[in-house]
Amino acid sequence: MPLKDKAARKAYAALRYQTHKDEWGPKYAAHREANREKNRTYAAAYYRAHRDDDGQKEVAKKRAAEYYRTHKEENRAKAATRRARLRALEAEKVLISELYTRDKGICGICHRRVEWEPKNPRMIPSHDHIIPVAQGGPNTYANARLAHLWCNQSRGTRGHGQPRLM
Repeated sequence: MPLKDKAARKAYAALRYQTHKDEWGPKYAAHREANREKNRTYAAAYYRAHRDDDGQKEVAKKRAAEYYRTHKEENRAKAATRRARLRALEAEKVLISELYTRDKGICGICHRRVEWEPKNPRMIPSHDHIIPVAQGGPNTYANARLAHLWCNQSRGTRGHGQPRLM
């Protein structure tokens, strides 16, 4: 009777491996050694049959790069949401454009104007967590504020306080 539960199948496979590993290990090693050249020719033929002669992989790579270049805000929001979920915290997609509108373009740390497309790359808008995710803060609009990238990085994971003085 086949095991339908994934955990039961895994446990059965592990038990079976432990029971027979002394018997099967040398047998498989000898088989690999005896068929080394055959395996190499098979792998080479497989590679030739599945390589990208018509350039589809390159087209897909270019398309993905173009998408990531044109959708930076969404990608940053997805990454922040993922980091919070990995820590089992509350998470929602927080867009910098929404924070920019809500906070009226003012940095939550230095209280100066945040330019949407500044000349200095360190002054680009970023989203700052009031209680950092590293300290258990959720990735939600209630815990987020607009900040310059420089201010945000200077502050680090220090919590509610101001950035360290230089």
